[in-house]
Amino acid sequence: MADIEKNKQIVLAFLEDFTTFDAEVYEPYLTENPVYWVGMTKHEGREGFARVAYFGRVLYPNGQESRTIHHIVAEGDVVAVLMTIKAITNAGKDYENTYAVHFELEDGKIASQVEIMDFRVSNDKFDLSALA
Repeated sequence: MADIEKNKQIVLAFLEDFTTFDAEVYEPYLTENPVYWVGMTKHEGREGFARVAYFGRVLYPNGQESRTIHHIVAEGDVVAVLMTIKAITNAGKDYENTYAVHFELEDGKIASQVEIMDFRVSNDKFDLSALA
């Protein structure tokens, strides 16, 4: 049986370390072949997480201003987080969006992450052409 409180702490620590966008910092939390979904876009493997981290470095050039955790719930090896992120985007705009993030862990490591947010807000606030 999974240690639910430990899994919550792993996810919270991962969220903090992932926003460094530095693979050396966040990769110890990952299984060998994790999957990261942003909406319906699937990023596979550690390379997929590195790609999403690259997006983060570009879209949040000054990092995130704040992250507010509204809820974190867990059952077994599944952890769900509802949070709000604030930042100044690469377009120089104030950004605030609420994210629902679902994690599945295997042996205390993140095997999958599914991230859902209001993409209309993202599309309005970021200069997405910088990712091309």
